[in-house]
Amino acid sequence: MFIGSVLLAWVSTPAIKIATALGLIDSGPDLQIIGKYYVMSCSLLTIRLSLQLIVRLVFMTVNAIGLILIRRAVSHWLGRPTGFLWTLHAILPAVLDG
Repeated sequence: MFIGSVLLAWVSTPAIKIATALGLIDSGPDLQIIGKYYVMSCSLLTIRLSLQLIVRLVFMTVNAIGLILIRRAVSHWLGRPTGFLWTLHAILPAVLDG
């Protein structure tokens, strides 16, 4: 059913653990100054956005590696210009739509 989502979460786990160990994702409350008052707020939205960014970067990296491997195979089989044109053919619809 959701094998792709589960696989992406599993592949992203080491990157999330590294980011947490480096202090890039902090799950503790933040101390914010609003006017002259100190307000404690949990940065849950920031945590979720950070995790989403890491998962998307892992997803883009996996897609790029897949394109590189297919381009190399096409270039080896049909020649370098064909591999280059196939890559353009694969990438341009996504670039033009998004």
